[in-house]
Amino acid sequence: MSRLLCVLLLMAVQAGCGCGATPCPPGAAACACLSGNACNDGLTCGSDGKCTAPMLVGLVVSDPAARGCEVLLTEQPGTSIANGQFTGGVVGTTVRQAPRVAMTFVAPADSAFPAGGVQLALSSGSTAGLTVTKASCVDVKGARLPNATISIR
Repeated sequence: MSRLLCVLLLMAVQAGCGCGATPCPPGAAACACLSGNACNDGLTCGSDGKCTAPMLVGLVVSDPAARGCEVLLTEQPGTSIANGQFTGGVVGTTVRQAPRVAMTFVAPADSAFPAGGVQLALSSGSTAGLTVTKASCVDVKGARLPNATISIR
């Protein structure tokens, strides 16, 4: 009887050891974030300390004559912007000092901002937790466009 007990005990220990399990490399999807809350390309460090694909939301510039804009966004509790993402030739930068995020961006060549050209990567929360606090845009000659607005979509 003691031999059967030893065999069962050995089987239970081996089943619980996780032998052969692939480790979760830091920075990869669903794994722990790297130091400095960093993750591999395309991922953001979530509030749970794990890397996930961010929720992307767009910024829309109302005036097609706009060629450069700056915007100040305010995050509500539970919402966090990881960074800004720029595509379609748009060039920009993002500076985060919670709960505020400042962005500046310019359009490609002398054309309107392309659809989806300016996006926010949210590591947590939703668009309901974001407010456009200030926004300003200029035309191709650098003249301020007083009626231009920026909205979150």
